[in-house]
Amino acid sequence: MQNDNAAILLQGARRLERLGISKPIAGESLSSWSYRFNLQINGPIFDHPMYVSDARGIEQRDAPDSSGIRFFDPDEVAPNDWVDNCTQILGVPRQWFENQFPAFERPYTPLRYRRAFCYQCLAQSVQATGLPAWKSDWRHLAQPMCSVHAVPLLDAPVSIALAFDHPVRAFTWYWDSSYAKDRHSLICNAWPLRNAFAFDVQRRIDALRASAPDRTERALIDGFMLSLMRAVMMPCLHYAFPKIALLDWGGPNVYHRDAFYLNFYQEIYRATSIARVCALYLSGLLLGWITEEEGRSTSSEGFFTPARARVIWELMERHFNLLTLLGDELRRYESRSLNISMLADIPRCWRPK
Repeated sequence: MQNDNAAILLQGARRLERLGISKPIAGESLSSWSYRFNLQINGPIFDHPMYVSDARGIEQRDAPDSSGIRFFDPDEVAPNDWVDNCTQILGVPRQWFENQFPAFERPYTPLRYRRAFCYQCLAQSVQATGLPAWKSDWRHLAQPMCSVHAVPLLDAPVSIALAFDHPVRAFTWYWDSSYAKDRHSLICNAWPLRNAFAFDVQRRIDALRASAPDRTERALIDGFMLSLMRAVMMPCLHYAFPKIALLDWGGPNVYHRDAFYLNFYQEIYRATSIARVCALYLSGLLLGWITEEEGRSTSSEGFFTPARARVIWELMERHFNLLTLLGDELRRYESRSLNISMLADIPRCWRPK
């Protein structure tokens, strides 16, 4: 199977080379490459797909509006009219698109809030191709740090995520904005230890997924980790987050603090990257992947940030509805790789009698 995939990728690369079209860089998203592609070929059939409704402002899969336009996620190969046009007119095999831009099986940020990026990666792609290239991995909810440069991802304005030329706009926004540079410098330099521990948690999750025997096990790992991250991002634990992590959290329309289920299930999709970095750190404490000694070593970066799992569990016990919901969610996603018995300082109500 791997040999077949390699042959398909080589076939597609040769076809693009004959057409004078640059191939995607490693890890580039479909929407990013299609934008660069459109700049190299002119013609009405290659207009960039219209996937955002001016009226609704959000992606609507397979839902035609009054003009008959169908909306879809521009990073998905199927269904995608633009990909269909490429396969029919250019002769690029559809299997090439499916192998080059595989379907995502990890929980990811919705299109409207898909704005996290690594400026260093964008700068490197400009040097390589002349244009910034957006990476697919940046939309992973449990991967808020660049896997190449080990720095927290930066968040562009929400409006940029909906633009077809979002890589260029994000690159330009960062380059022209002293605020963006200062914010990223603060995020990288103010919490070096916590960022490093969070990056270790991120890599450990990736290692667990890589060693999982099948897709079902990977889905359980994702669900278990996402449940922990959702729980520690609830309003009762916002005191543990630096103030900058809460700025622009959820865009302009944040949920009310008493919207319990909306906060638990939805806020992670709209949270900033640094908020998800903090959530990874706190989840690492709950899993025992970050020891109490390591947690205490970060006290100078935030005195109020919990240094051990027991503090977080005690707070959740005072918000029993949260602890109950989290317990139900974790039991649903238990696996050989991750289960409740592996947590540090398990709450009393979860311990076997």
